[in-house]
Amino acid sequence: MTAVSIAVGSSAPTNGEFFVPDVVVTTVGSMVTWTNNDATFHTVTSGVVEGNTPKPDGRFDSSFMKKDTTFQFLFESPGEYDYYCSLHSYMTGKVIVE
Repeated sequence: MTAVSIAVGSSAPTNGEFFVPDVVVTTVGSMVTWTNNDATFHTVTSGVVEGNTPKPDGRFDSSFMKKDTTFQFLFESPGEYDYYCSLHSYMTGKVIVE
């Protein structure tokens, strides 16, 4: 299992840390778990942000996550999976599955 933290204070664009780590490398068949450690709601939504416009790709979406909740996704195919927070589009990350 690979763990990603949604950092405390990540709802502020000046925080500097959002998804920690923001890029993870894992293998086919591995589970990634995101935990919201911030006091604000966040999402883990697959897709990219172009400019300030989020473009979900429908692969995965956590829905709204309150503090101390988790979201897990099992990666069954190799590739690069970009994601973002649909409430704070400056929060982006990537999962690389080898």
